[in-house]
Amino acid sequence: MGTSIPSMTSKYLATGAIDKIFFWDSALAGQAMLNMLEVLSGGGEITEGMDLGVAGYESIKKIAGTTVGWSGAAWVIVDKDNMDQYNI
Repeated sequence: MGTSIPSMTSKYLATGAIDKIFFWDSALAGQAMLNMLEVLSGGGEITEGMDLGVAGYESIKKIAGTTVGWSGAAWVIVDKDNMDQYNI
């Protein structure tokens, strides 16, 4: 298991040498950041548990030790059964 993309690991997923990989959809992350910018530019505040209206970012969490770090739960889990769904 680890962070990767299917184009780099599909042969290992197919043989079972790797069980699963994980990655983030940069388009969804970008949309979440744009939605945050919209809130801030309108005078709003980003808060713990806020729903940014993007899959995986329905309840964001503050990253401890940062002043502006936020995280969601938008990782994509890929294994041998679904690796063909991703052309990256």
